[in-house]
Amino acid sequence: MSGLSAVILDCYNTLIDLDRVHEATVAKILERAGSPVDPALFHSYWDVRERRNLEEAVSRGRAGFVLQAALNVKSLRETFEHFGIDGDAESGVELWVELTRRCAPFPDARPALAELGEARALAVVSNADNYPLLDILRREGLEFEQVVTSETARAYKPDSRIFRFALKALGRSAADSVYVGDTPRVDVPGAARLGMSTVWLNRKGRPLSPDEPAADITVAGLAGLAAELERLG
Repeated sequence: MSGLSAVILDCYNTLIDLDRVHEATVAKILERAGSPVDPALFHSYWDVRERRNLEEAVSRGRAGFVLQAALNVKSLRETFEHFGIDGDAESGVELWVELTRRCAPFPDARPALAELGEARALAVVSNADNYPLLDILRREGLEFEQVVTSETARAYKPDSRIFRFALKALGRSAADSVYVGDTPRVDVPGAARLGMSTVWLNRKGRPLSPDEPAADITVAGLAGLAAELERLG
């Protein structure tokens, strides 16, 4: 990791805390539908459909690209069908977006970005639509040299194209850059294939699953990231 000149980070659940957004969305959706389905089961199945629909979107490539909101609607509609709920997927996703828009950075995000930005370029690469991500960053005053969403790049992680798009926009090489994210299955492979270093931000201290790729280093929070990068490079 010697000579790192750029730190590229995921946004949601890395910089911006979404920990309770899905739970709140699911609770409200089930309340609106008058459904007795266990919220945890509903949430778990929705997550499964999200992962599978994302995998399908990645496999289709640029020609078959659709926005994250469309993937979310499809996944929620499939979840309603699975549980036999007569629900409105579009309004459910609108609720999710509104709750997401209100989210704030983790307490360690601002100081970590200030420290990291003293010697390195900072950027964001996120599987997200431009709205509300760009609005959140503007509202919170979080500034980056580049913010690359899946909507902008027309590609989703773990497809390497979204990372290549960001590196070109930054004017940095893969060997000079590190990617930091909270989801190894999505965040590690595409960056690593290009030769980028990778960091798993494991805020919850969970073990790595056997089917998840290992990052070069793992950190429990952003507070120690700058020091880790200095020691490694």
